[in-house]
Amino acid sequence: MPTETFRHTAHTDVPPATVWEALDEEETWSKIPGVDRILSAERDASGDLQAFNFEANVGGRAYVGRATIAERSAPERILWRIQTPDLGGTVGVDIQPEGDGTLLAVEVMVQVDGFLAAMFFPVITAALGRGFGEAVEDFAASFTA
Repeated sequence: MPTETFRHTAHTDVPPATVWEALDEEETWSKIPGVDRILSAERDASGDLQAFNFEANVGGRAYVGRATIAERSAPERILWRIQTPDLGGTVGVDIQPEGDGTLLAVEVMVQVDGFLAAMFFPVITAALGRGFGEAVEDFAASFTA
């Protein structure tokens, strides 16, 4: 199955503890590249975000998918496993202090899970890659103290 990975690093003036707290809010994930809207979310008994259902429009095609937590290494890294009927992959955010703010490294890995998606994979990855860096910069700018 073909895969494609996109990475970009951006700075926010918000301290790492505030960024980490925001990463546990489902609304934050509607601002990540490739996710347009959060449809629902699930939390564990301690209140940590464990999964969310989302809507995305990539390459002119609408997808409804589910993200489940794959790794949570507080307060440095969070990784979501993404599944839609045609595409899968991961979305990860690594954070580290940088001056008075935070450096965010965002990585999105997309893989084909369906025959139709395999045919359109170059179009899908081109659409996702176009503007990815700018979308990560906007994501970083969305954090507030």
